[in-house]
Amino acid sequence: MLSLVSVISIFTSNGKTKKQTSDPIVEAQSVKSLIDEVKASNLILAGKVMPNNSNKIKIDPERGIVKEIMVNEGDVVEKGQPLFKYQTDQQRKVLEAEMEVEIKARAVEQTQATANQKWTAHNEKVTELGKARQDYAKEKSEELQSMIKALEGEVTSLHAEAMVGDNEVMNAETELRRARLLQENENERLNEDTVTADHSGKIKSLNRDLVNQSKERQKEENFMEILDDSNLYVNGQVTEFDREKLAVDQQVEIMDRKDQEKTWQGNIVQVANLTGDEKQDDQKEENPNLSKFPYKVKIDQKEEMPLIGSNVYVNVLPKGFVSGKVIINQRYLIEKDEKYYVWKVENNRINEHEVKVTPMEDGLAEIVEGLTVEDQLAFPQTGMVEGMEVGASVNA
Repeated sequence: MLSLVSVISIFTSNGKTKKQTSDPIVEAQSVKSLIDEVKASNLILAGKVMPNNSNKIKIDPERGIVKEIMVNEGDVVEKGQPLFKYQTDQQRKVLEAEMEVEIKARAVEQTQATANQKWTAHNEKVTELGKARQDYAKEKSEELQSMIKALEGEVTSLHAEAMVGDNEVMNAETELRRARLLQENENERLNEDTVTADHSGKIKSLNRDLVNQSKERQKEENFMEILDDSNLYVNGQVTEFDREKLAVDQQVEIMDRKDQEKTWQGNIVQVANLTGDEKQDDQKEENPNLSKFPYKVKIDQKEEMPLIGSNVYVNVLPKGFVSGKVIINQRYLIEKDEKYYVWKVENNRINEHEVKVTPMEDGLAEIVEGLTVEDQLAFPQTGMVEGMEVGASVNA
């Protein structure tokens, strides 16, 4: 992997390779170094390694004291999993609401039983009235007529009482529903006493001693931190002039700032626009006339991943660049009769070698057939001929 020093030394200000001497010679370069030149000729950004998600949780002493801690440092938790509970008077309110529901439920049972009794009495009197009317139809007597009139009055009265009983049942059921709604509300508030995880991850730190510290310290210090490092990202900023060089899904190479031999692959997942406020904050730090835009890179999984919080360089590879493919500058190609050739070095001599090419943007080309990273090439110069040795002078 090229260091930043070698990156700078590869190209001069006009983008050409290092200046030729007055007496040019045939020089061999490995295909691998040419691929590195392509990578190094693009944009290099600074960034910081960040986890997929991180949540730092503090104790809110205004909500109460911490009654129960339900996790340990190092535990893996899922989103919504309980972490700890506050001790409040909400449990008392829940118990009171439960008792009120029980009272209202018994009231419904009692009023329902009373209403049933009233309807039973009413129905019995209706049956009695019906029998009296049947008897009167067989034997019309003043006694039966008087009995029927009395029974009709009793039926009317009992019906009114039964209807009152039904209304009392409805009122009791309404009170029961109201009590149950109150109970649900109190239970929901009780759930608020339990703090749950906002996202999945691992309990990175847990300060159990903070429970017994002052309210001031509880407000200032973190109680626990949940870290989701299932994916790692690089966050950074790019200037308005370089922003057009970035595109979502574009490949990058990530280098550790302290040890540039440590590299990772990744791709750009976000190039954000700035709001007015973000732009102002950024401009306070640097050139007030230069806007910077946040970018985000997802790092490909590797056995040894970079440390979270570490600073890295992000080498933004040319658009269309794919690691593992042979992509070189088109200046190394010779085009003849609609075919492409390169000066391939074999046994320390150059030979015109045909390759199959897919042209790319920015003066690059993918060699799809005819070269490997182990091969060596010579830069085409006027006067080069088949079989010329590496190191030989080139006569223009």
